[in-house]
Amino acid sequence: MRFLLLRSTSHYLQTLLHNISNHFKISIIQHNCARNTANIHTCLEIGLKRNINFILRQESWIAQDNTYIISHTIYHTILPEFCEVRPRVTIFVKKDLIHQFCYRSDWYKDSNIIILDILNSEIPDFQIMNIYNKKSLKENCNDWILNRILPHIKLQKYLIICGDFNVYHSWWNLDVSNSIKANELVQWLNQYQFKLLNEPDISTFYKQNMRNISIIDLAFIIKALNQSKSIF
Repeated sequence: MRFLLLRSTSHYLQTLLHNISNHFKISIIQHNCARNTANIHTCLEIGLKRNINFILRQESWIAQDNTYIISHTIYHTILPEFCEVRPRVTIFVKKDLIHQFCYRSDWYKDSNIIILDILNSEIPDFQIMNIYNKKSLKENCNDWILNRILPHIKLQKYLIICGDFNVYHSWWNLDVSNSIKANELVQWLNQYQFKLLNEPDISTFYKQNMRNISIIDLAFIIKALNQSKSIF
């Protein structure tokens, strides 16, 4: 398993190559595109050249009708369903994927989250979650997405969770002495025995004149899924 951090404007593009078993490898790119069309095209081209299975994006450019989005012929495009506001997450799935996937719109409906079931006969089923942790764009909805969903999630499958979390904690950034908006998330991650996939203290966000590193783009995996030799 390894992360490659490729700087692209303010957010770094994270590529996760993870061997779940000797015969099963999953590759994921996650990136906050900041609604910049050049970032989106670059992300898709990198996915094509690196043969990436899943591209998880936050803040993609989306037309005013909230449905049209820049896409690619080799990828299926998945947007949150039943949203009254602009979707803030997108997942692109390679069309020649050897395993099946299912968008779980029944699990949680929100413009800031997408959850996929990944189905493969060789390994236990697991899920991928793409999340943008911010307030909803709906009027009078001031809770951040993690505050809205964590009380209701009881995991029944193995999970990889990636996204732009916008929270600060010493688990991934030792410079943080007082956590910001992270306590409930960390408690939930520990409850379900998640492992941090980022290399700690490596910045994932950059802007001019920053004084300290910023690590807000994160990826976690349930330890049982990460420890492939113990379950396969």
